[in-house]
Order: sequence, then structure tokens, then C-alpha cells
Amino acid sequence: MSELEGWDLPLSAVLFHGTQHEFNPGDVITPQSKKVAFATRNPKVAKKFSANLKTGETGRVYKVEPVSHDPMDVWERPMKYGSGASEVVSTKGFKVIQEHKPKTRKPKNG
Repeated sequence: MSELEGWDLPLSAVLFHGTQHEFNPGDVITPQSKKVAFATRNPKVAKKFSANLKTGETGRVYKVEPVSHDPMDVWERPMKYGSGASEVVSTKGFKVIQEHKPKTRKPKNG
């Protein structure tokens, strides 16, 4: 079975991309050195990938959507590096919807 045959990502799925770069809504995150761009369904995994490997400083996480929904351009597969998560891979890139800022929980009083 090819990785394309397992495609089942609904068009409404929320995806996340972690990076050190600053983007604005509507920007397109394009494939770079690996000829594909990456996203995940899990914002915590995206946050890990936003980290600067030299300093450990975390970057930004963005909600994104695939530029193309053609299964020849975008597909989901198990992530190669741990956590049992999956990654969504696109040859066309991902459009930025907005920066993802998790809600902070207020401490309970007493």
C-alpha cells in the first residue's frame, strides 16, 4: 500500500506547523530542502518542531491548511521521529490561517 492510499484527512481538519519563522495569515509555508512541507494534527508536536536546535528556544506554532487537497500533493503518514503521531506532508505547502496560542488555564482558587 502506498502512503497515498491511506489518505483520509478531512478538508476541515485542523493542522499545525511549528517554526522559528514569523508568518502572517494568508502566507504560504513552502517546501524547502526536503521538497515537502510538514504539518501535524497535534499542536504539542508542532511546538517541539518549532524549537531552535542550538538554543532550545521555542518558536511559533501556526494553524495551517494544505494549499492543495489533491492526494498526489498532500498525504498523511506516521511520523518518522517518535511519539506515535502522524505528519501531513505536502509538495505544495500550507497556507497559514493564524498563529496558534493555546489558552492558558487559570489556577483554581482554594
